[in-house]
Amino acid sequence: MPNIDNSIYLDASKDVKALLESYPKEKVLDAVLYIVDEVAIEKLKEINKLLSMEYSQHDAVASVGIKKKRGKPFVEEYSLPTIVKVINFEQPANSYQTFIAESWKQINDPKKVKESLEVEFIKHKNKIKKFTQQKLKEKGVSEDIKNDIMRNIDKEIREAEKEYQYIVENFDALDVRISSYFERTKYAALRWYVMKKKQPDVNLRKQVPNVLWYRELSEDEKIRIDNELVHYLSKAKRAYGDVFYKEKEE
Repeated sequence: MPNIDNSIYLDASKDVKALLESYPKEKVLDAVLYIVDEVAIEKLKEINKLLSMEYSQHDAVASVGIKKKRGKPFVEEYSLPTIVKVINFEQPANSYQTFIAESWKQINDPKKVKESLEVEFIKHKNKIKKFTQQKLKEKGVSEDIKNDIMRNIDKEIREAEKEYQYIVENFDALDVRISSYFERTKYAALRWYVMKKKQPDVNLRKQVPNVLWYRELSEDEKIRIDNELVHYLSKAKRAYGDVFYKEKEE
């Protein structure tokens, strides 16, 4: 693959950073959300277009043979999403709220559970060993404490192996499930609305800044949304006096 001149990409990264510095931001866990206006969105569109034109050929080559990860599309190396995550390019949010969501793994299908048992045991064992290695590297840990830690770890692994063997041998008589519910992962998320209509919730990235295009509703827009009569009158024709009419909607 030929060498790529990434100077335009680096300049774009600096431009995005400078642009966002003038807007308010919120931090949720390790994610940062910037609340921007239409001016910022237009500038981000220009940067996106520039990057697409400059690196589209490179991206086509770079993405060959790259598989999707957990159903997510491959993100091109020099594209705007590697600099910033823009939630809404096409229409502004009129209200929003950030929150902390939780996720966990859950496998209930017996066939998939059975296939995963050995992998789960190996992961558990490696996790214990990694934790042990970290403890043993800590300063001030005497040989007696180290030996005590190793004895406890060996015991924990043996007990886990016994449980693993028991489940394998008696699988058909057991209701076995795999779940990380008690080790749930927390992540930053966003809930946003357009004209009071809820949009799909969005996960906020922690690797790059997140951007939400926001515009507060005018008083007239608030009334039209909240009041069915006002909504009707905005479309109807006043015939005479207090009489109004409009064509019936399909």
